[in-house]
Amino acid sequence: MREEVKEFIQNNKLQLNSAHGRVKRLIRLKTVADAEKCLSNIIHKFQGGEIDRQEARDLTYLLINFVNIRKAGELEAKLNSLLKDMNILKGSN
Repeated sequence: MREEVKEFIQNNKLQLNSAHGRVKRLIRLKTVADAEKCLSNIIHKFQGGEIDRQEARDLTYLLINFVNIRKAGELEAKLNSLLKDMNILKGSN
């Protein structure tokens, strides 16, 4: 699992493996919606026995952090936009 974590951090890619070690596919996460779909797949695979409990936990942990970072970035962008708009309004007075 450590290699998958390293790959996720370096390439922003998440690799879902089956319980037998076969690579299913690489998932490119760009949005919170992508993370939601990925979590849905993890739940489905866990319920079907394709991934074990620890792998499901590890992948969910990564997704939670991805979503938190993505949301913080979106909030920062909105705040910067508001501050820019406020400065424009102050300058027009």
